[in-house]
Amino acid sequence: MIDGNASDFIDKLCYEDHYVVYNGKKYFFNGCQSKKNADGKVVSVRLEVYDISNDTTVFSVTKPSAT
Repeated sequence: MIDGNASDFIDKLCYEDHYVVYNGKKYFFNGCQSKKNADGKVVSVRLEVYDISNDTTVFSVTKPSAT
C-alpha cells in the first residue's frame, strides 16, 4: 500500500496482484479473477489472499458480481 492509502490499494486489486508485508509476514493478494459465460457476461468474481510465510490461504471469496 503506497502512503497508507487503503482505498487506492483496494481499487488496484481489480487489475493486478499485490504483495504486502504485515507484522513481518508476507501476504499475496491475488487480484480479482472473473469467470465469464459464452456470451461474455461475468458469472463470478473471486478474490484470494495467501500467507506466503506459512503457505496457507488466509481469505477466499467468490461472488456473482463485483458489486
